Amino acid sequence: MSTLTEASTLPSELAWAEPIRVEMIVGSVRPGRFVPVVADWFVRHAGSRADLTVRTLDLAENPPDFAARIGAADARAPYGG
Repeated sequence: MSTLTEASTLPSELAWAEPIRVEMIVGSVRPGRFVPVVADWFVRHAGSRADLTVRTLDLAENPPDFAARIGAADARAPYGG
Protein backbone atom coordinates (compact mmCIF):
# COMPACT_ATOMS: atom_id res chain seq x y z
CA MET A 1 0.00 0.00 0.00
CA SER A 2 1.44 3.37 -0.96
CA THR A 3 1.22 6.57 1.05
CA LEU A 4 1.03 10.20 0.00
CA THR A 5 4.72 10.65 0.68
CA GLU A 6 5.90 7.83 -1.57
CA ALA A 7 6.71 8.64 -5.17
CA SER A 8 4.56 6.98 -7.77
CA THR A 9 6.03 3.82 -9.27
CA LEU A 10 3.89 3.51 -12.39
CA PRO A 11 5.15 1.52 -15.35
CA SER A 12 6.56 3.91 -17.97
CA GLU A 13 3.63 3.34 -20.34
CA LEU A 14 1.24 4.57 -17.63
CA ALA A 15 3.35 7.45 -16.28
CA TRP A 16 2.41 11.04 -17.12
CA ALA A 17 4.76 13.09 -19.27
CA GLU A 18 4.68 15.92 -16.73
CA PRO A 19 3.49 16.19 -13.12
CA ILE A 20 -0.24 16.30 -12.44
CA ARG A 21 -1.32 19.76 -11.25
CA VAL A 22 -3.36 19.77 -8.04
CA GLU A 23 -4.99 22.95 -6.73
CA MET A 24 -5.94 22.81 -3.06
CA ILE A 25 -8.93 25.13 -2.61
CA VAL A 26 -9.41 26.40 0.93
CA GLY A 27 -13.04 27.49 0.99
CA SER A 28 -13.56 28.44 4.62
CA VAL A 29 -13.33 32.19 5.18
CA ARG A 30 -14.64 32.48 8.72
CA PRO A 31 -12.53 33.78 11.61
CA GLY A 32 -10.81 31.07 13.66
CA ARG A 33 -10.99 28.53 10.85
CA PHE A 34 -8.98 25.30 11.23
CA VAL A 35 -8.80 24.34 7.57
CA PRO A 36 -5.41 26.02 6.86
CA VAL A 37 -3.80 23.47 9.20
CA VAL A 38 -5.30 20.60 7.21
CA ALA A 39 -4.53 22.24 3.86
CA ASP A 40 -0.90 22.86 4.86
CA TRP A 41 -0.55 19.21 5.92
CA PHE A 42 -1.99 17.97 2.61
CA VAL A 43 0.13 20.34 0.51
CA ARG A 44 3.29 19.40 2.41
CA HIS A 45 2.73 15.67 1.89
CA ALA A 46 1.36 15.77 -1.65
CA GLY A 47 4.00 18.31 -2.68
CA SER A 48 6.76 15.87 -1.76
CA ARG A 49 5.69 13.60 -4.62
CA ALA A 50 7.61 13.92 -7.87
CA ASP A 51 4.49 13.19 -9.93
CA LEU A 52 2.44 16.11 -8.49
CA THR A 53 2.63 19.91 -8.61
CA VAL A 54 0.56 21.31 -5.75
CA ARG A 55 -0.68 24.87 -5.23
CA THR A 56 -3.10 26.40 -2.73
CA LEU A 57 -5.93 28.82 -3.43
CA ASP A 58 -7.15 30.28 -0.13
CA LEU A 59 -10.41 32.17 -0.62
CA ALA A 60 -9.84 34.15 2.59
CA GLU A 61 -6.57 35.53 1.20
CA ASN A 62 -7.66 35.78 -2.45
CA PRO A 63 -11.43 36.35 -2.53
CA PRO A 64 -12.86 35.97 -6.01
CA ASP A 65 -14.54 39.00 -7.52
CA PHE A 66 -17.91 37.37 -8.08
CA ALA A 67 -19.62 40.63 -9.08
CA ALA A 68 -17.24 41.13 -12.01
CA ARG A 69 -17.46 37.48 -13.03
CA ILE A 70 -21.28 37.49 -12.94
CA GLY A 71 -21.40 40.75 -14.87
CA ALA A 72 -19.13 39.29 -17.54
CA ALA A 73 -21.06 36.02 -17.79
CA ASP A 74 -23.04 35.29 -20.92
CA ALA A 75 -26.59 34.61 -19.73
CA ARG A 76 -27.85 33.42 -23.11
CA ALA A 77 -29.15 29.87 -23.39
CA PRO A 78 -26.36 27.67 -24.82
CA TYR A 79 -28.51 26.24 -27.65
CA GLY A 80 -30.39 29.33 -28.76
CA GLY A 81 -33.37 28.55 -26.54
